[in-house]
Amino acid sequence: MANASDRIHRPSTGDWIAAAVVLAFSALISVFPIRDYDVWWMMAVGRRILETRSFITTDPFTFTVAGTPWAPQSYLGAILFYGLYKAAGAWGLIALRMVLVVAIAGVTLRTLARVGTSWLLASPVVLVVLLNAHSRFDLRAHLFEYLFVALLVWFLLTAHERKGRSFFVLPLVLQVLWVNTHPSFPLGPVLTGLFFAAERAAGKLERSMPFLRPLHARRDWRRVWLLLGLMVVACLANPAPQLFLTQPFGTEQRELLSRFTLEWKSPFDPALRHGALHPYYEILLALSALAIVSAIARLPLAPALLIVATALPSLQSHRFRVEFALVSLPMMFVLFQSTPVVRSLAGRVVRGARAPVVWGVVAAVVAAGVLAAGADRVEVGGPVAERYPDEAFEFIQRENIARRPFHTIGFGSYLLWDLYGVRSSFIDGRNFNAPLYRDFLTCQTNEPGRRQVTGKYDLDAFILPPVETSDAGMRNIHASLVRDTAWSLAHLDRVAWVYVRNDAVEGPWLAANAYRVYHPLTLTARSRSPEEMDSLTAELERATSAASDYAQTWFHLGLVRNARGEPVPALAALERAHALEPGDLAVLSQIGQTALAAGEPARAVAACEELARLDPDRAASWVYLARAYAGAGDRARAQQALSRALAIDPQNKAALDLRGRLR
Repeated sequence: MANASDRIHRPSTGDWIAAAVVLAFSALISVFPIRDYDVWWMMAVGRRILETRSFITTDPFTFTVAGTPWAPQSYLGAILFYGLYKAAGAWGLIALRMVLVVAIAGVTLRTLARVGTSWLLASPVVLVVLLNAHSRFDLRAHLFEYLFVALLVWFLLTAHERKGRSFFVLPLVLQVLWVNTHPSFPLGPVLTGLFFAAERAAGKLERSMPFLRPLHARRDWRRVWLLLGLMVVACLANPAPQLFLTQPFGTEQRELLSRFTLEWKSPFDPALRHGALHPYYEILLALSALAIVSAIARLPLAPALLIVATALPSLQSHRFRVEFALVSLPMMFVLFQSTPVVRSLAGRVVRGARAPVVWGVVAAVVAAGVLAAGADRVEVGGPVAERYPDEAFEFIQRENIARRPFHTIGFGSYLLWDLYGVRSSFIDGRNFNAPLYRDFLTCQTNEPGRRQVTGKYDLDAFILPPVETSDAGMRNIHASLVRDTAWSLAHLDRVAWVYVRNDAVEGPWLAANAYRVYHPLTLTARSRSPEEMDSLTAELERATSAASDYAQTWFHLGLVRNARGEPVPALAALERAHALEPGDLAVLSQIGQTALAAGEPARAVAACEELARLDPDRAASWVYLARAYAGAGDRARAQQALSRALAIDPQNKAALDLRGRLR
């Protein structure tokens, strides 16, 4: 049975330009620093396998569940990542990501041409697919999975042409690579089975249900079922079949992840309402539904079934939105090609697009629109994002502390790489042992939970993100530790804080390193004696010296210097905080007040004008600006600023008091 999927589209000049735009854009949005934590544990796995020349079947990395059964299902990707990093550094990994993303786009374009679709027509949708997937283009093994999915879809839509061994080679090679590269490997036989089962069912139901039809009436079903059997057998072609086949289906582990990990939440979960996947995911859903509806009178069952089968998991967990996009994109165009009206309209557009002026204008418009939509996804800079706890890890290694630390999952993943062979992790991103994960969550609930987990695992340190970047659970731990006299804060930087258990270190070390007076959570909790203020100032100066790029400690030093009646050094500390965090509103307001006390009204005005520009909807911003203008002797502009403040909040006491004094 001949249909749209039998007609190979011969690309025109306009098609080639559209394809060039797509491929260039796919390369462009691949340029951003390494920012994912999982790449580090993967490279640690690759390094261990190559160094020991043996596969991993029990957990060698944690001190909490060491020796429990575990196998790295992404070990081929781990070895490749590590080898490339060793040879070419972080830029080599970024280049690999670019190659994989461009390959995914290229295979998708090839598949579209094979089903008779013009690249010029399809390119806007392909670009939407890339934008939908961009936040999933981190350096993880699922990049290989996406390429495998694209190649498998290409095979399914061209399988009717393949003779002899060529019918078996591509899917079986893919399946062997897939099972050794990413735990999503069951998708291979599942998608293949669904596609061919739908083809078979449609062929049998066509007479009794004429609105259904197969894509191709003639198939050798014996070799189809043989292929499916061989793909299932290929899932055993790995170093540890029992672990490889059971780990992806751990129900307790998956339930915990779906409850507490954003990756497993629905695209429409409130926590993801500002996610980079919107509105591109919704556009793909709408186009997929439109494609099925448009072909409903004579529906090719296999493409429709694959669209629905991949859309449903993506609605439950946004991590599957890329698989849905890669499968649904060519399938929706197969359905559109099966609709006479759509096919006729598309043909007219393609014929009209052969005129150079037409395709030139279309290409320019598409390119401009895509560049505008994707500009914020390109980050040219260093190869590694500044989000890893290097300073904290250097501190614990240099001081030989934190032998059994608690930390976040991301910090644990980086620990495997940065402190490989020196420290073991509490938890990390590769082995979500269910009892351990429950303890990880228990530690974050309240003080009794934290004490229970501390005792169970004999923890001697906590390595946590700063309070200002912590989630609710980590803030609970901070609050618990600051109240517990058995623990002391020993290190602060902008990425991580280190708490130590007092009896786990020597007394002289504790006296030299612990912050006994200063803690960000208790800085303004009570008034202090002059002696305590001296100690607080000394500790803050030590903190700013130890981590000179941490804005918060400079800000706090400015507050303390102000409280001591030292506006000039206070202003210097606040300016340093502003240089590190230019958009911090609290710093700007303090600079405005301190600059007046330091006899620098012009600086006060500049800081408060910037504050009002960044936060114009808050009455306090205009009150600060009014004070700065008044301090600079500009009463007219002070009155104007007060009018803005009172327009926002007519009962603002500070604005009313200042207006009374200026009259």
